[in-house]
Order: sequence, then structure tokens, then C-alpha cells
Amino acid sequence: MDVPEAKAASACGKNRVIREISLSGCRMIGKGDKASVYRYDDELVIKVYNGKSTLQDVEREIEMSRKAFVLGLPTAISFGIVKVEGHGYGSMFELLEADTVSQLIARHPEDAGIYAAEMAGLAKRIHHTEVRPGTLRDGQKIMEEWIDTGIGRINPALGTRLLKMIRELPETCRIVHGDFHTGNVFRRRGELMLIDMDRMGTGNPVVDFSLLYLAYIGFGELDPGSIKEYMGFSYETAKEFYRRFCEAYFGAGEERIREASGKAALMCYTRMVSRLMREGRAVPEMLPRKIEELAGEVRDLVICE
Repeated sequence: MDVPEAKAASACGKNRVIREISLSGCRMIGKGDKASVYRYDDELVIKVYNGKSTLQDVEREIEMSRKAFVLGLPTAISFGIVKVEGHGYGSMFELLEADTVSQLIARHPEDAGIYAAEMAGLAKRIHHTEVRPGTLRDGQKIMEEWIDTGIGRINPALGTRLLKMIRELPETCRIVHGDFHTGNVFRRRGELMLIDMDRMGTGNPVVDFSLLYLAYIGFGELDPGSIKEYMGFSYETAKEFYRRFCEAYFGAGEERIREASGKAALMCYTRMVSRLMREGRAVPEMLPRKIEELAGEVRDLVICE
């Protein structure tokens, strides 16, 4: 594959050669908050980061992917950073005959339960993987940031209550992905493979469950059409996927699933407020009210996997 070359400064300040490519004619196969994924050719996919992402951000994701691979997690290793014409930086992956799980569900929504079970198995594998203390960033600190930059500004008393709940969580060196959803997982020859690891850290699985709740339930409550835009399938299918995921992760006990979902929803809405405020958008009145209600119902945030 021949591509022109362009020079860019690396994180250490030295000049190096970074290949420059065009996405003309390439098909988008996944979309998230900070990046979109394109099928470049029969062998390659390119993860293209939005304008807010720097070269250092891309390098961090590659570093985290390599760490995850060493830990035995099924991670696609990027073999190059590229400069994408008209966009920004991207990361190149070799993924032969692979589709995102979102694509597979979009084509066969009747199989959402099958893919939910596979995703739950992958999540448990991640959450059972331990690292040495200090190896990765603290996932609890991420949740504290959601509170400080969102609900803590709207309702300081509620923010203080939530921070207390976070700080009372037991310390753990188990891994959380930080952005776990079907758009960030490829399925290749029956095996699942992660491609988005830059938010990987350690902490309680509530970090990942809050994102799952946000991706499949929370966004749809505000705008059902947004699920179709980002995931490629309907809000009804998303809700079914989430339910089946929880059943596979926790077992069929309705009370256990309801309890875990309450904790996930609490941090989902907290995260949503932070995101809306960072983007300078209005916060729907329902969100602080839901957070207040859930904070009263949830005794603690521990989700035991």
C-alpha cells in the first residue's frame, strides 16, 4: 500500500515521518464520542480521532493497547499512526474479515442476545484481570471528575454526597475498560477484539456499567434516534441488548440486575450532566432529579462481578 508521507512532531518533540492518507471512498463502520472507525481496504481499518485529540492521545491509546495485550486481553494492536487528510490523526489496525459488534447487531437484531452474552463474557474477562498498584490510572478518579465538572456545580450538596460514595469504594487493581460498548469491539472469526483502550484503568465495574447504561439506555431517553445514529440499530434493540447483557453477566436474578442497573444509572446520569456542561449545552431538568432520586436509593456503588 503506497501512501504519501508527512512530517509531524512526536510527543518527545522530535520530528518523525507519519504517513498521510485520504479517506475518500472509505466506509464508516463505527462512531463514538472521540473517534470514528473506517474500513480502509480489505485488510485495514483506520480509527480517526476528532479535532480535540492530539498526537499524544493517539500514542497513549497505542501504549494502553499494548499493555492490555501483554495482560492477555484480546486487543487489536495498532501498527501505525497516520495523518488523515481533512481530519487529524488516526491509528491503523489490521483486521481481516472483521465487523464491529454494532454492525452485526444492526444486520441481525434478532441475534442481539447472542452478542450480548459474548460481550458479557469479554467484560467479565476484563474485570477479572488484575495489575500491580499504580500501573494504570484510577477509574474512581474518573468518576470523581464527572461529579466535579457536572452535578457538583449545579447541586454542591448532592455532589458532595456522590463524592463520598465514590471515595468509600474499596480499592481494587482490577481493570475497567472505560469505554466499553459494541462500537469498540470487533468480532473476527468468532472472537471478540477490543480496539479502544485509551481510557483503560483500574476500579469497580460500575465505571463500565455506567457507560453501557449511557450507550444503550440513557442517550435513548433523551433522544431515541441517537441510538440509531451511533450504534446503527434501534432503541428497542439497544434496550434488549442491555437487558440480555446484564442477564449474562450477573445471572438471571431480576433483583441483582435491578440493583446493578440502579448504580449504573446513577453514574450514567452523572456522567451525562458532566458531558453536557463541558459541551456548553443545557442540562435537562430531569437529570439532576433522577440523580437525586437514585442517590437516595443506592446504598453503595460496588458492583461485584
